[in-house]
Amino acid sequence: SLGLSLSQLNRIFVQAMNCTPKSYADNLRLNDTIKLLTTTPIPLKELAFTMGFKQPSHFASWFKKKTGLYPKEYRLQHLDNPIHQQMINTLKTW
Repeated sequence: SLGLSLSQLNRIFVQAMNCTPKSYADNLRLNDTIKLLTTTPIPLKELAFTMGFKQPSHFASWFKKKTGLYPKEYRLQHLDNPIHQQMINTLKTW
C-alpha cells in the first residue's frame, strides 16, 4: 500500500501529467493504434481486436472521435509516404 487514497493518487497523477490516468491511457492507445495503422498491413478488424475493442464499429467510432477520421480514412490519407504505399499494395495482394 502506498498510504494514499485513490483520489489522492489521481490528483498527484493529474498534477504531474496534466491529464487524468484514463486520458493518459487513451492517448497511449491512440498512439499505438496510429503506429500500427500507418506502419503495418494489419486489417482494420484485426487492429480493432488488437487494441482491445470487442466490436470493430466501436473502434472506428472511438478513432474518429479522437482524430476526426475513420481508421480507413486515416490510413488512406497517410499513403503519400512510400512505405505506407508499399504497405497498401501488400494489402491488396492478400
